[in-house]
Amino acid sequence: MLIQGAISSVVDGLMALLTVSLMLFYSPALTAIAVAALAAYVLVRLVSFALERDARASAIVLHGKEQTTLIESLRGITTLRLFGREVFRHALWQSRLTDAVNADLRISRIGIWQGSANGLIFGLEGILTLWLGMRMVLTGAGFSVGMMLAYLAYKGQFLGRAASLIDQGIAFRLLDLHLERLSDIALSPEDRCFAAGAEIETPLVGSIAFKDVFYRYAPSEPLVLTGVTFSIAAGEHVAITGPSGGGKSTLVKLLLGLVEPQDGTILIDGMSIARFGLRSYQAQIAAVLQDDTLFAGTLADNVALFDDLADMDRVRAAAAAAAIDADIMAMPMRYETLVGDMGSTLSGGQKQRVFLARALYRQPRILVMDEGTAHLDAEHERQVNAAIAAMNITRIVIAHRRETIEAASRVLIMSDGQTRELER
Repeated sequence: MLIQGAISSVVDGLMALLTVSLMLFYSPALTAIAVAALAAYVLVRLVSFALERDARASAIVLHGKEQTTLIESLRGITTLRLFGREVFRHALWQSRLTDAVNADLRISRIGIWQGSANGLIFGLEGILTLWLGMRMVLTGAGFSVGMMLAYLAYKGQFLGRAASLIDQGIAFRLLDLHLERLSDIALSPEDRCFAAGAEIETPLVGSIAFKDVFYRYAPSEPLVLTGVTFSIAAGEHVAITGPSGGGKSTLVKLLLGLVEPQDGTILIDGMSIARFGLRSYQAQIAAVLQDDTLFAGTLADNVALFDDLADMDRVRAAAAAAAIDADIMAMPMRYETLVGDMGSTLSGGQKQRVFLARALYRQPRILVMDEGTAHLDAEHERQVNAAIAAMNITRIVIAHRRETIEAASRVLIMSDGQTRELER
């Protein structure tokens, strides 16, 4: 739009000025008719612009809703089948598809209306110009047939170039619809991972301290964390528990450097994350989160997370520590077994152990698990805990199961955005 449109707009503008000057030299009266027709065209375009802008904005939103419904339905087809809601969901998608198609039809109707109005305006202008021009020729008013033909040629160039210039201006204005949506991303603050100082490399020991940390997800949202203060020594095993909605998962995001606190300080080995180096910190930690996913590829690819220089001995060692190696070796293709869509071929417990193996493959100094063993049976959880305990790394576990909590050396209870230590 900017490269091609700007050049054509300049050329169209210059040609329109040149041709209207020549038209005035031939006949100011006939030129006035052409200029009046152009003014009517501008009026029609301004009226249709407001209608078209609203229609296009509505179409963008409705197409987004239709695509969202379709993708959600495909992802959740098992739940829909289980609850017998396929017909209802299909009807909902059809309804939103109909709304999106109707929005496109509204845009088309506006275009048809605009085209009809333009045809009427320029049609009447052509008839009036031809009638008046031929009358001037027949009455001998100093206007010859040759001059009439030359004027009509200039007039065609003027109206075509001027209309193209106006259309280009309208197209530039319609870009706002897309730019407004892109601005949410394009004008967002740069991610901390790319900020100055993020590449600082610092060896991690593993101590963590939160000092009066406050956090909320948006300025209009209530505080999720309200003055959280605690410390964890290097190599310590700490369990964090509490009622759902108390802020545990938010605490994990802060701990992993995924979000920044609104107020307060998070210290890693006595330094702020900014001083420590965010990328260096995240390269030396690992996590198993509630919303972790597997990717299309082999099990080995998922454990190494598609590392170009994956070490199979290290992959197997991580899988053994996560108590999944025996399961993988029992499969026909072993570590070359292909993972289905988001791990649909694996059980919940197997997926969770693959997530844990992926975290252990990094050989982290800090391991964070947000309900990381919730899908494991007691025996597998015991094996995993024993293997991780032998690594002598800092472990932070978000859990509700009594066995998981009792395995920790310290327990923090989180409720209403604050933490307190459980006396044992």
